[in-house]
Amino acid sequence: MNLTNLKFIEETTWQDVWQKWQQDEGTDPNWHQVAKEKGFETWTEWRDSWVSNFGAQKRIWTRYAIPEPLKTVPQFKVGPTKGWQNKFQLNQQNQHTFAKLVSIFSFDTNTKIQEILQHFPFSTEFIGIQLPNDSIVLIEGHHRATAISIAAQKSIQLTFPNNPTIALTSFKTEELAIIDQMLARGSKKVI
Repeated sequence: MNLTNLKFIEETTWQDVWQKWQQDEGTDPNWHQVAKEKGFETWTEWRDSWVSNFGAQKRIWTRYAIPEPLKTVPQFKVGPTKGWQNKFQLNQQNQHTFAKLVSIFSFDTNTKIQEILQHFPFSTEFIGIQLPNDSIVLIEGHHRATAISIAAQKSIQLTFPNNPTIALTSFKTEELAIIDQMLARGSKKVI
């Protein structure tokens, strides 16, 4: 992934990224239920635990527009979450893009993804990590990225009322093991 496919908007803070995420997902009762199923009392507790794995609160963040989402988003790598990575063989986890994901698996019965294909959100922001080789690992936004990748693969017309954005932080080479650690830990509450 070359960052020339993204258009710089602004330097930002984790607090700003968090507030946008909370507005978009944190108000959805379905995600509150997922948090409870994972052992957390609230959506905030669940998501804060997840991003604490890579120190999101202490990192430098930059926001970019994605002018060509059908071209760019499928090249994002699937993030280190068990629900998504378990679709791949163990020795292939944390390696594949969303384009690869949708070329191997069907999401025809996934109601959330099908709904997004029908009505893409008016405003959407992904959260990701830029790796030293400039590839981007998605931390948040997997259903939307999958829907966009399906649309690209099947030439489905998606309407983007606004360019999607992505909030990015970057990893140094010595931090790459954190991604595998996040996958091994998962997002359930550790007791």
